[in-house]
Amino acid sequence: MDDNSHSEDVRGTALAGQEFPDCTQYECDLFVDGRAGSGEHNMAVDSAMLKKGLTSDRCAVRIYRWSEPTVSVGYFQKPEVGGLQDSDGGGSEDRAFALLPRVRRVTGGGAILHDQELTYSCVVPATHPIRHDPSGLYRLMHTAIVELLGECGVRCCMRSAGQASLSMGRFPSDESRSAGEARAAEQQSPGQQSTGDEPFLCFLRADPNDIICEVVDEIREVVVQHKIVGSAQRRRRGTILQHGSILISASPLTPQVPGIRQLFPEFAELKFEELLPERLAGAVAGTVERRACATAIFSEKSIFDSTEQRNASKFA
Repeated sequence: MDDNSHSEDVRGTALAGQEFPDCTQYECDLFVDGRAGSGEHNMAVDSAMLKKGLTSDRCAVRIYRWSEPTVSVGYFQKPEVGGLQDSDGGGSEDRAFALLPRVRRVTGGGAILHDQELTYSCVVPATHPIRHDPSGLYRLMHTAIVELLGECGVRCCMRSAGQASLSMGRFPSDESRSAGEARAAEQQSPGQQSTGDEPFLCFLRADPNDIICEVVDEIREVVVQHKIVGSAQRRRRGTILQHGSILISASPLTPQVPGIRQLFPEFAELKFEELLPERLAGAVAGTVERRACATAIFSEKSIFDSTEQRNASKFA
């Protein structure tokens, strides 16, 4: 262990009662980037974490931010659709959105505007019991986030839980919720356009693994669901990379997508940011070692290819 790391047993009872595999025998390297990185840098480090995971039996969790508003598109997504095509003839918001830096993720899903958020990435090795149920990693990480958000004054759940109880049982019918969604769809903003059945932006899509909160619209008498956390995966030879965005606050570029600050003014944000790294690392391992900046660990030529080396060195 180097001088810039410390080891701690963080596996507690928070996830007790959930049907998750026993991860207590595994170890996890925890990286909390103290400096926000460019989109190219952040994606290069995540890609390198996945590569290193192919030859390691240790988990890795990383917490990071973005140095400027950046759009990342899913691995199979066309970057020219939605709000990112040529902006000639569009409004000022469309032009601003289209001119943002963009990167391609190694994971799938819709485009994400990374702005006022905390981002996490997690790699679990092929020897980890969760590899037999990769979708279980969504539940494992998101359960840890939901529980911590609850401690910080944010009432939320995974979308698959279908907890109309979040709204205290008021206006819980499918008819009311559908009516609210229909009204929202009538007011499209930059990035909301879609070439198929789904919006271009990830936070305007619905997935059972999303973390959502429900807010009662007293005027229209509907329950509106707001997505505040979304994640995606890449699997390679049994090793899983999962990264996700925690929407701390709305971006000025997408004001139609509220963040936790807007939805819960009493959100204990500093407490959440302080406890999040250990909670996520402790969800996949029994022992956590906090390491130096991820760039220093994953800068070896054997891990980065030439393109990733260049991208990882780019800080805005």
